[in-house]
Amino acid sequence: MTKKFSILIPAYNAQKYIDKCLTSIISQTFKNFEVIIIDDGSHDKTFEVCQEYANKDNRFKIYHQENSGVIVTRNKLLSLANGEWIVFIDADDYVDSTYLANFHEGIIKHPQTDVVVCDYIRVEKHNRTQTIRKPFKNKEDYLKKLLGWRTINTVLWAKAIKNKLIIDRKIKFENNIHLGEDLCFISRLFYYANDITYIPYAKYYWNRANANSLSLSTALLNNYIPLYKTIKDFYKNQSDYKLYAATIDNTIVRVIQELFLAKIGDLDTSTFSIDESLLTIINKIRLNCIKRNCYWLIILSEKIERNLKKIHNKLFIR
Repeated sequence: MTKKFSILIPAYNAQKYIDKCLTSIISQTFKNFEVIIIDDGSHDKTFEVCQEYANKDNRFKIYHQENSGVIVTRNKLLSLANGEWIVFIDADDYVDSTYLANFHEGIIKHPQTDVVVCDYIRVEKHNRTQTIRKPFKNKEDYLKKLLGWRTINTVLWAKAIKNKLIIDRKIKFENNIHLGEDLCFISRLFYYANDITYIPYAKYYWNRANANSLSLSTALLNNYIPLYKTIKDFYKNQSDYKLYAATIDNTIVRVIQELFLAKIGDLDTSTFSIDESLLTIINKIRLNCIKRNCYWLIILSEKIERNLKKIHNKLFIR
């Protein structure tokens, strides 16, 4: 019998957390699912922990590979999935026992939908939790928020995606994207979706207790430029590109603005006058942008200029 859900889990050195993850899955009230785990060359006992579950429950399948990175791993997971619906879960996260049941209920109520999205719970150190709700009205509303600056859930989890949509459109994770590969995947896949449905349940637990802090460093922000360039190039080829163009441009402006601010931390402004400091920052970031993607500067220069006042205030007004 075809499984209703394929739960896909990429795992790397997840021994400390994956037992809780798999226990939460095996406790699901909705039983028609398979679990596919790829151990991506872990150095700990991640594979052994997963194998124990596979030995006890034939719905669990565990594979081991040499370390290849999350993009290769996720593409392989998709190729192995047999379920009608795809559900990604990170190895260090866990879910409520009714997680799949709520998705199934949403699918039954909305038979034309290709994607069901739910809320999630952020878990910090000392088990402090915060429920994150990011509702949307329809597919168009979701895509506008998705292409904006973190105004909607942009990750793979807390979603059920129809497998046929992925197969028919031949959507995969792009090897040239090293940051935000999930956003790139989702922005393409969800464009082709017949409809996207929101259900107001927070059943996914996003474990932040073990996460490394990702500050908006220059290196991190630099990786956003090729990400949004790839997304923009995709939408540029679509018939209704204009509907989303402004949203994508505004996001790129935000990224470049953050790059300006990140550069401030690299400069010693104590030896400069006000005008010299500001000019130095402007010239450095412009040169950086020109070297990488000169047309961003041409297209967005007016919007960037409007943000210079904000940068000036951050530098010199205490």
